[in-house]
Amino acid sequence: MVLRAPWPRIVCTTVDISLKTRLTRSMIQEIGRTNTPVAQYLAKYSDEEYMWDELAAAAWLDPSIITKEDLLYLDVAIDHGPSYGDFLVWTPGNQPGLGEQPAVVLYDLDVAKLNRMFMDLMTGPTPGAHLPAAQGQRGPGPADAAASARR
Repeated sequence: MVLRAPWPRIVCTTVDISLKTRLTRSMIQEIGRTNTPVAQYLAKYSDEEYMWDELAAAAWLDPSIITKEDLLYLDVAIDHGPSYGDFLVWTPGNQPGLGEQPAVVLYDLDVAKLNRMFMDLMTGPTPGAHLPAAQGQRGPGPADAAASARR
């Protein structure tokens, strides 16, 4: 249903391109040297792994990290046989015409640029975040918002 819906643009980050990415132990250690909540969380709970979702988000934020892509027509096998869930792929003009939509399929990327972007995002300040109020002091709350609104 998703691949046949008339979206303005479909971008597919496949397993193939994702396997070119890797969150490494040294990246985790470098992130852990930053004292922000996200950095400390990643340092504590992350392990070396592929950057599946990180790649998809990074390509959305900065499409220039993608160095090779192609426009194809995609569908998914739903026959409940051994190919269940596999992509069915056609080049433009060769699709069967059963409602397939064009999709941009990502093939290659600038891994160094992805890693720099990821490291910068994970070690930089969180936009809009505030440090916790000092112990014994309360932070702004609903009463403060109401007081500001009255001013």
